[in-house]
Amino acid sequence: MEQAEKQQKIQKYEVFLSTKLQPDLKKVLDERDAVYEDIAEYLKLKNQIEFMKENSSDDSPLKTLVDVGCDFYMQAKVENKDRIYIQVGLDCHVEFSLDEALMFLGRKEKQLEKKAESLTERALQIKAHIKLCLAAIQEVLDA
Repeated sequence: MEQAEKQQKIQKYEVFLSTKLQPDLKKVLDERDAVYEDIAEYLKLKNQIEFMKENSSDDSPLKTLVDVGCDFYMQAKVENKDRIYIQVGLDCHVEFSLDEALMFLGRKEKQLEKKAESLTERALQIKAHIKLCLAAIQEVLDA
């Protein structure tokens, strides 16, 4: 194989790596990170609901800090600790009892974990393709 042919093949592999595989890998890993962030938020909410359930027998209002956006917090008093609104998707909020909310959060957590698993599998496939391309480049160099 001539040197010019080798360079051309290597360049094709490198272009494929840099324009297709690496951006795809970054996109999948970013998606997976976003799913993990969602899982963390749901776990935080689950802990807060369990705390509210433990303290629901007390008739005094619950004092808390509420994130009003961009990491700005305000003090809030919760008079009725029996119901909670949860965003279920597409900017839709549903009112749940605390027990219903915990059941919903458990199912949502499982769903998000499956999605994260799927994205991890996809990332592993892309990494395998990257290794295959690198091996092909090395084979061309050795030939």
